Amino acid sequence: MERRKFLQSAGVGIASVLGAGAASASEDADGPIRVEGVRIHRFTPAGDDTFDYEEQFRSGRLRAKFGTETVTVDEATVTREQLPEDYRDRKGRFQVTQPDTAVLGHMSEFVAQESGSSGDVGTQTHDLPEYCYKNADVAERTGPINVAWEVNKSASEIRSAMRDNVSWWDGECWCADLPSFDRYTVIDGSAAKNDSGVAKSVGTHLTGSQWHARLWNMPDGRVVAQAHYDVQDHGTIILDPDYRFKESRQTVADTWTDALDYSENIYYQGNGSGYTCDDSSDGYVSKII
Repeated sequence: MERRKFLQSAGVGIASVLGAGAASASEDADGPIRVEGVRIHRFTPAGDDTFDYEEQFRSGRLRAKFGTETVTVDEATVTREQLPEDYRDRKGRFQVTQPDTAVLGHMSEFVAQESGSSGDVGTQTHDLPEYCYKNADVAERTGPINVAWEVNKSASEIRSAMRDNVSWWDGECWCADLPSFDRYTVIDGSAAKNDSGVAKSVGTHLTGSQWHARLWNMPDGRVVAQAHYDVQDHGTIILDPDYRFKESRQTVADTWTDALDYSENIYYQGNGSGYTCDDSSDGYVSKII
């Protein structure tokens, strides 16, 4: 797997390194599977106060599908400042493990599951992608797609509107520059990497806490997002997420209705339950029009 782009900004916790938690669903026998197992976060010194980071998932049930009990779902290089606070004095290689649940499959299986027999963009009533995923090979289903724009703007223009056209002083500017990983969603029958993203710090910049939305361009000109909340270190242990999916969706929408003077319609998307340690999604999508 090609190693991810180096994350340069200091002050971000592993909350931004980890992504949103995995979702449960009814899975076809020959498609993605929902498994209980152990999540492994491995950090290896790489020089200059940096660490190679690898996230793996291990379960005996994976052998029949992938030929191994351990699969890699994410990789990156992080700085010491980006480690959870309790681990920043580590000198050598270390790892953190925790029992967890994941929905795993080859990305092609997730694409087939969302695209349906027609090969359309999505399978829901409003024809939007449903989820985003870690990895474009052995993939893990993560957060819900929960915001969409029908405003004749691209993902980069939406980012600019939220960053440049909203006052710093009213607390609405999405001006944080904390780094994040690439994620994928199913668009037009294939896996698409996010085109852009915006984030808004909560408290001081160095806390690492932020509202965060990854943005994807749709072929028909719409833009969709996966909005969530990144908590510094995700709590007292490395995997204690509080992604606040519903609240994050509404926080993004409120910027557009209150500060940018657009309208919001809310539609049921049906992707709101079963996320690992976090059932904060209600399955709805906010459409900005």
